Amino acid sequence: MDRRVFLKYSVLASASFPLGQWDGMIGKNESPSTASEPICMFVKPLEKYGYDDIATLLSEAGFDGADISFRKNGLIVPETAGVELPKAIKALEKKNLSVPMVVSEITSPKEPETEDMIRIMVDNGVKYYRLGAINYDKKQSIRKHLDILKTRMSELCELNARHNIHGAIQNHAGMGLGAPVWDACYVVQDCDPKYLGIQYDVRHAVAEGMGSWPLALEMALDYIHTTCIKDFAWIPNEKKFRPLTVPLGEGIVDFDKYFEILKMRNITAPVSIHYEYSLLNESQANYSIAEQMKCIIPKLKHDLVTYKEMSNKKV
Repeated sequence: MDRRVFLKYSVLASASFPLGQWDGMIGKNESPSTASEPICMFVKPLEKYGYDDIATLLSEAGFDGADISFRKNGLIVPETAGVELPKAIKALEKKNLSVPMVVSEITSPKEPETEDMIRIMVDNGVKYYRLGAINYDKKQSIRKHLDILKTRMSELCELNARHNIHGAIQNHAGMGLGAPVWDACYVVQDCDPKYLGIQYDVRHAVAEGMGSWPLALEMALDYIHTTCIKDFAWIPNEKKFRPLTVPLGEGIVDFDKYFEILKMRNITAPVSIHYEYSLLNESQANYSIAEQMKCIIPKLKHDLVTYKEMSNKKV
């Protein structure tokens, strides 16, 4: 990692932490260019704004669509989704933005609200959803729990197939299902990838796998129908290091290798760019909504332009 990058984010960390129009299913072997698929923003950092303001921000930044949080405390909450999701989508469509994907809390087909949520997604043209976090049951072995989850995912896949929608497990650094990637591959291996798979997140894969992450990516390729992307740097935290998400291209993720693997296997997928760092500084947070939006748009553009440049490099 470049020493200047390390020092930059070490200083930031010390200040923040005390010492202590596309509409089809896609998959592999359809196109060698990731640029043909919609590039969305995961709108979590914008949830305090209204639908029209979010649409303006994404449109001005140059995005193709939005990845909406459809969950408790999200932009759209399940209890009012039947009314609010169409409103949000209508506001985005006015700016020629699509909503191909959402982030949900669905983890099982047997929960009473699961099928209702899927119906709402499908009725509003959503093609993909991300599952909620699934934690391991510490009262039983990991192997046994994986077998239980494998059955559950097969049942969820069947439900998705009935509604023609794709659900995906995100690989997320930590101790939950999907952190090492191979475990998510195991639980979906009996599923039709068209309806259940993995939303691959290279930032979290590198944080967990460092040198071995390309192996896990190769293992997951057949199940990748959506991706999410961000970058990170390691920063000191007492006697340890922790990952800090940073703007794309300013961290340690080897994006050249990442896109090389995707292109070699002709993997194309709608992508969600995640902004897990502050879009406003302390003083800007007190600005009017209009002034805040002026500050946010260049940051959104930065990662979008960087993503396009990286993904369009020739292998």
